[in-house]
Amino acid sequence: MSTAMDIAASSATIEPPLFDSGIEPLEGASGNTARTILVALCVDASTREKALRNYYRLMHYEQQLCGQEVIRNASAITTTMGSTKRKAVGEPKICLQCDEIFTEDQNQLGACWYHSGELELMDESAIDREPAEMALYDLDTEPIRARHPEAFRWCCCRETGKARGCTPGRHESNPDRSKKGRGDFSDLDEDSLDLDDTSLDDDDDDDDDDDGDSSEHSPGSSNHDDMHHHHQQQQQQQQPQQHSQANGRH
Repeated sequence: MSTAMDIAASSATIEPPLFDSGIEPLEGASGNTARTILVALCVDASTREKALRNYYRLMHYEQQLCGQEVIRNASAITTTMGSTKRKAVGEPKICLQCDEIFTEDQNQLGACWYHSGELELMDESAIDREPAEMALYDLDTEPIRARHPEAFRWCCCRETGKARGCTPGRHESNPDRSKKGRGDFSDLDEDSLDLDDTSLDDDDDDDDDDDGDSSEHSPGSSNHDDMHHHHQQQQQQQQPQQHSQANGRH
């Protein structure tokens, strides 16, 4: 008979054919399984912060649906919500595109406004670095984005990071189907190419100016040669006249 330890050891490694990278298995997981996975993932501080934030947001949303006052004690939330009859509404979900809580019965086109482009760092001078961030080479991190949204820009609409979404659509809670940040990409590389093209155009203009200068000098030098040749002809004509006058005096 297999013991619990044997089962746990055999479950530590999952063969690739049994592994599914889609989100569907998690959506169909039981409450106990989902809680176990969530608590295990909360070993990461940022994941724990996001999980607790969304937990209290959902509790607050459900309390509003039931017409209750906001209760800040987690244990009180559990007991009070369990003894109160809930309204017949759909299951609340969190939209991964606009971060709003929604239910499918109210998820029509235009309910969600999201950014289809990527968020990129534009102004490092607007960021006040904390002591732990002084040695960071890349300031494009989630904590800094949340703390200084004005230092970032959406490349889909060129608005700051705190701007409302620019693309209408439906709410989406499945990360595999989320359209946020998947439509447009950064244009900084294109800007740098434009700068290179501009510098090349400037070089071409300089070359044209040089050619124009040389062409302007060429007619001048030709006129100078013509004048010199005409002066030589005058000297040659004057020499026979001077010679004949000298013979007459003799």
